[in-house]
Amino acid sequence: MSDVPFGLLLSGGLDSAVVAVALKPILEETNTEFHSFSVGMEGSPDITAARMMSKFLGTTHHEHMFDADEAFENIEKIIYHMETYEPELIRSAIPNYFLAKMTSQHVKVVLTGEGSDELFGGYLYFRDAPDKETFHKECRRITDALKYVNC
Repeated sequence: MSDVPFGLLLSGGLDSAVVAVALKPILEETNTEFHSFSVGMEGSPDITAARMMSKFLGTTHHEHMFDADEAFENIEKIIYHMETYEPELIRSAIPNYFLAKMTSQHVKVVLTGEGSDELFGGYLYFRDAPDKETFHKECRRITDALKYVNC
């Protein structure tokens, strides 16, 4: 239950899709509008998949399409708020900046599938783990590191 409007960051990946499918019957039961949000560059696979998932679930879907010019126009502001020059963090913060800006116009709280790749070994390089012990160690390592990045 929530006393403020909320939505779901729908990336088009399995993580957010699982959260969306679990959330749908709860929202239907409470007769609550289901808002989903995506951000990306036009034609990207994530945007296409998020649109398909939104259509399947019947969400009120919101999107923000950005291009390289808009990203570069906002880079200084993004770095200022992040307080880092770490390229990988800045790269992922650019779409997240646009996403946060857009969602704040519609809802106060968002759910996301973030963290499930770390918890359950969803990244491609996990396929190279020689055994389940190494797989488990790597899941723990990157999960423990989450508190230092992107949170």
